[in-house]
Amino acid sequence: MAKHKVLQELGFPVISKAKAHKINLLQTPDSEKQTFIHAIMTGDMGEQGKWQHSNKIKLPDKWIKLFGGLYQEHRPDLCCQCAGFKVSADCCKHMKEDPCDRWAKENNSYPYLGLMACEGGQREFALMKNGCNYYGKNVIRSAPFAPFLREDVLQLNRDLHAPVPEAYGEIKLVNGKLDTTKAKRTGCDICGFGIHIEKRPHRFDRLREDNPKAWKYWMYECCVDEVTGERYGWGRVLDYIGVGWEDYPAVQMDMFRDGFI
Repeated sequence: MAKHKVLQELGFPVISKAKAHKINLLQTPDSEKQTFIHAIMTGDMGEQGKWQHSNKIKLPDKWIKLFGGLYQEHRPDLCCQCAGFKVSADCCKHMKEDPCDRWAKENNSYPYLGLMACEGGQREFALMKNGCNYYGKNVIRSAPFAPFLREDVLQLNRDLHAPVPEAYGEIKLVNGKLDTTKAKRTGCDICGFGIHIEKRPHRFDRLREDNPKAWKYWMYECCVDEVTGERYGWGRVLDYIGVGWEDYPAVQMDMFRDGFI
């Protein structure tokens, strides 16, 4: 599935995979999963959860206010809204996982993945649970970098004198630790997971610098509003969740990068 179709038909990958999945449920009218929706909105687990309360399952009120409008009755204490765009956690499945699985089956191969537990979130949970090499009923995969830290990989790059992709800039010592001067992590240019906690210049700022034409398309034009017919993109999403993007962020001068040293 093409990237713009993923955003149009499934929704935007924003905040985190776990939260995007919950928001997607909140955007589903008359969902059959009312018990889970109530838990997402309130944290109360109901009879199935032995009447316990779980802040882990509950969405933070910040996101409930923005996305919980269809199920306002669960939180009469909040003023909940409905977003003018869909949210989904399934983009990676359609654009990476399924194509990779198909290729592996067609070529009788198994993937090596560059996942690291230090990245946190679901990756950390899965790698801590399954280890570097996973042999499941239908899935076999290896993640040889799983136990290493990001700085270990940067040091390995230095030791091997390997080229550094332009998106990362250069590898330098920053406050006694190796770091990259540009992107810390890269991936799909339409991924917004974690954008709300990313300092500027963030990934979309760097996209504008590296590829202004692509930036314009993804920020303004990649989707069509099903009600108004208006074209929109990530700009609408970032505005809604309170992330700056249209202005040019102030960037601290780097004496090495800017050629003064």
